[in-house]
Amino acid sequence: MLLDDLETYLVGAGVTDAIDKGELHETPDTVIALRETGGLPPQHAMGGGPGRPVMDTLSVQVLARAVDYVTASTLIQSVRQALDGLRDVTLNGALYYFISAMQPPFLLMRDGNQRYVLAFNVLIRRQTTTL
Repeated sequence: MLLDDLETYLVGAGVTDAIDKGELHETPDTVIALRETGGLPPQHAMGGGPGRPVMDTLSVQVLARAVDYVTASTLIQSVRQALDGLRDVTLNGALYYFISAMQPPFLLMRDGNQRYVLAFNVLIRRQTTTL
C-alpha cells in the first residue's frame, strides 16, 4: 500500500521519528503523519483499454508535529528532502516513477495542546498496482 511504501522508504532514508499512517494520533508529541489526499486521473496508454491504466497519479499530505516550531520544522524538512525528486525506485514491489513536493512546508495549525503542526503535499507517479 502507498503509505506503507512511503514509510519503508523514509525509515530506510534515516527518518527515525514515529510515523502515523492515515491520521495524526494524539501521542507521541513528535511525530510524522502520512495521509492520502486523492490525486489526479490515472494515465492510460494506447491499447490499454478501459479499467487498465498504466500509471496512477496520487497525492499524500505529510504532517510533522512537535512541541516547538524548530523541531517540527527540522522534522518536516528532513521528510521533504528525502521524498522530493525521488525517482525510479521500487518500494515493496511497486515502481515509483517520480515523487515531487507540491509546495514548501507551511504551518498548518497549532493543535489543542499547542503543538506545532507543519505540512506539505507530494504528488506521486506510480506504476498501476492491483489491490
